[in-house]
This record gives sequence, structure tokens and C-alpha cells, in this order.
Amino acid sequence: MKKLDRREFLKAGAIGVAGIATGLATTAHAEPIAVNPAKVKWNVTADIIVVGTGLSGLVSAIEANDAGAKVLIIEKAPKEFEGGNSRISGNLWLCNNNLEKSFAYYKAMDQGHTEDEVIKWVASETMKTNAYLTKFGVRPLRFTARAFAPEHPTLPGADSIEMYADNGTIGQAVMWSKIRKAVEDRKIKVMYETPALELLQAPSREVIGVVAGHGGKKINLKAAKAVILACGGFEFNEEMNKQMIPGKQLFKGTVYNTGDGLKMAQYAGAQMWHNHVFLGQYDTIEARGMKYPAVLRPKGDNYLWLNRKAVRFMDEKRPARHGFGHREYAIWFDGLTGEFTNLPCYAIYGAESGNKKMTYEGKVHAWGHYADYKWSEDNSAEVEKGWLYRDNTIEGLAKKLGLDPVKAKASIDAYNKMCANGADPEFGRAAKTLKPVVTPPFTAALLWPGSYNTFGGPKKNTNAQALDPFGKPIPRLYVVGELGSYYGFMYNGGGNLAECLFGGWTAGPHAAKLKKWG
Repeated sequence: MKKLDRREFLKAGAIGVAGIATGLATTAHAEPIAVNPAKVKWNVTADIIVVGTGLSGLVSAIEANDAGAKVLIIEKAPKEFEGGNSRISGNLWLCNNNLEKSFAYYKAMDQGHTEDEVIKWVASETMKTNAYLTKFGVRPLRFTARAFAPEHPTLPGADSIEMYADNGTIGQAVMWSKIRKAVEDRKIKVMYETPALELLQAPSREVIGVVAGHGGKKINLKAAKAVILACGGFEFNEEMNKQMIPGKQLFKGTVYNTGDGLKMAQYAGAQMWHNHVFLGQYDTIEARGMKYPAVLRPKGDNYLWLNRKAVRFMDEKRPARHGFGHREYAIWFDGLTGEFTNLPCYAIYGAESGNKKMTYEGKVHAWGHYADYKWSEDNSAEVEKGWLYRDNTIEGLAKKLGLDPVKAKASIDAYNKMCANGADPEFGRAAKTLKPVVTPPFTAALLWPGSYNTFGGPKKNTNAQALDPFGKPIPRLYVVGELGSYYGFMYNGGGNLAECLFGGWTAGPHAAKLKKWG
């Protein structure tokens, strides 16, 4: 049998880059891929290669271009699905109003996962987002809905956290589209359906290019100054999720986020951080037969949640923010039984609500960008599909769900008693929302955490440079956006897009100033 050299071994898939990255140890330091630049046949040459067309990639490209660099953007997705999570997000961003207060807020939110120097820089840069966006015709308007900005109002400095939308319009890729037009106006080339496969490094560890797939072939892209990875997290990489995310999550958003940037950066010698961190809300069911999960947001208050032990575990009407509530539900681990007791939970509904459709959207949800399913008016179609469960008795419904029927009936009886008394002494659910579940038929859903993106990836400094395990920049390698996010523990809505903005306007000019290698 032919002995494979290291590169052939990887290409054969015996281990592959994915295998190396699976564990993502904090100090993992792979041997650089050393190539002789003079012997590489370059198919395309640019000063800077940007990987990804999300907001961080677009802003990086704009700023590098405006600093005099020749930029090439490569995108894994087809053109119609470009933009990553930035395009299909709510298009809300943060803009702080006080440096000292916002630093205190982010530091409390971070819980010691990120250095103070970096947190202070994040707070400082986030104060500039509105001014920056106005250059592209964006009209920042303060967004003041109850569930937003700040998401953690009890933390110090919370009054400094403000959220904005373009003229108050959320979703619909409003802000992202204006940044995308700025790229088009600058005639920056974008190659679609061109996934980055690996980084090329010289013996000096300098990142000198990217091996990409295009048209069914591998091509070598020369980056004379730098490579900027802006290719998101690993939401749709099942194996990486199993290794790094506690409990089961149903991810929404772009299916093209499969951890490519993490694998490439780690193999280039990058230190990893925040691999366990993700954000989301507790509102999602598996839509069998559909590519994406379904958001279940009930109309009315005639429902409660039971966990695997058929008992209530939290206030079901807690605001569906991205913070503590989601984590309470998603991460709570029972060390005695060795299971995530609240995953999934079982949402039980009575016919008091008229069994009306259970979603506000009335469709399978993927930030609205890929959604094409119309929900039935009485949920009957979804019961038939096995997405929901229905029975004329609580005991019968419990059996269908695999719950103890006696315990389930006792929990629901106890809840109904609270409704009659107008108080929830266990979890403090607001009295006005305490509505009984007594009228058949009863309907139930298996509810999983619905998450939006991961934060893990290469550690980076305040220049957006990827760092090795010793805290030194990997020459000519930058990472921006969700890939190795500065958010290290919790999240505030609008923070990701703010991070994409300042990561891009930091990485682009810094990379453009580099001298060309060779």
C-alpha cells in the first residue's frame, strides 16, 4: 500500500481537517502547511482574499479596497443565498452611548471569558456603528421594543446599551443590502459557489493563499497581503455540534455555516476560544421532512411546559430573549441521571385557545429567507405530519409523548389550581397569563432550543488578527464576525452585527497596510 504523505493523507479523508478540529482543544497547535510559494500554480491573484459575504466580510472588503488593496471575495453559497446570517438576521445593531458604562455591561455579560483590554475595545468600537453606517445611506433609528436593548437590564451599565435599525425596519436584509451595494459600486469581485478548502502557509507560517473549490476543481488563490476569514460558525456541522454544544440545539439561519473557518484556522495554528457559546431562544420544534425547524409561538396563554420528568421547570411566559432563559432551558444538566432533563420539553395546550394555528409566522422559520411552508389553521396537518401530538385526555397525550401519565396529570392539575388562585408560587408566572388547560382535545409539541449561531472559533486580538496558542498573531491571517466572536458567555441582541461592522473596519485597513510577501 502506498504510503501517504501528510497532504495526501488529509485529502484522502482518513482524518481530514474536520477530524483535527473535532476536539478543538484550547491549545491545539497543528504543524503549519508549509508550501514553497514559487512552486504553487496560482489561478487567481489578489492582495486580500475575503472568505464570506456576510456583513463582516463585506465591510472588510470595502475598507481594504478603500485603503488601496485589490480585494477578492469568495463565497461558498450560490448568489441567491449569499450574505450568511447577516442577511437573514433581524438587521438590528448595537450602538453604545457611554464607554465606561458599556464596558461594565459587557464585562458582566462576559463572565470572565474575554480579556478586559478586548472588552474595552469592543465597547469603544460599538459606539461608532451609527456614524459608520450613515456613510452607506443607512438611517439609524432607535429600536425600543420591550425585549431588546438591553437584554440583561439588571447588569451594571445596562442603560448605555441601545439598539438601532435602518429607519426602524427590521429583517428584510435592509442594512446588509446597502453594504452589499457598496461592494458592487466598488466593483469588488465576488466568486460564488467557491468554498475555501484550506489555507496555504509558507515555511515562515505566513498565510499566503487559499485553496478553494470552483467549477468542480480545486484552484489556488494567491493573497499577496492577507486572508480574512469571515465565514461564520459551525451551526450546521452535526459532528462539531455534538462535540462542543451542550444538549441538543435546532439551528436556524444559513445552512452554509459548517465550521470551515474554524477547521482551516486551527490547522494553521490558531488558538480556539468560546467554542461552547451559542445564542438562541426556546421556541422550536423539529419539522420532519423539512430542511429547517419550525418556530412555535402560541397565541393565547392556555399552555404549560413539562420536562422529561413530567414536571414544570420555569415561567413559560418569560420574555424570549437570547440570554438566561434559553440557557436555563437548554443547558440544565442532571448529574444524577446523566441527562439534560429539560431537553426536549413538552408544551401542552388546551382547546381553550380554539386550537388555532400555533405560530405567528404560520410557516417553517429560517429567518424568513428560506421559509415556504404554510401552517394549517387548526394544526391538524401538523398533527398528521407528526410535528404535533393530540389526544382527548391528558393521560393519553402523555403516553404518546413518552411521559409518565400520572405525573403529567398531577403537574397539569397543580398548574390549573394556580390558575384558579391567580398566583404561581413556584416560578412567578404573571397572574394575567395563568390560563387553565382543561378542555379537550389536548395538543402537545416537543420543544427544543432554537439557536441562531455559534460564537466559537479562532482567538483574535484588537486588530482582528488570529492568534496562536502563545498569543502571537499568525502572520497575514485575520478573522472577523461570528467566527471566534468576542462575545464569550452571553449575548445581547444586535451585538453580532455590531461586531461584524467593527471587525470589518478593523481588519480591512490593517491588512491593506501590509507589505506584499515575496
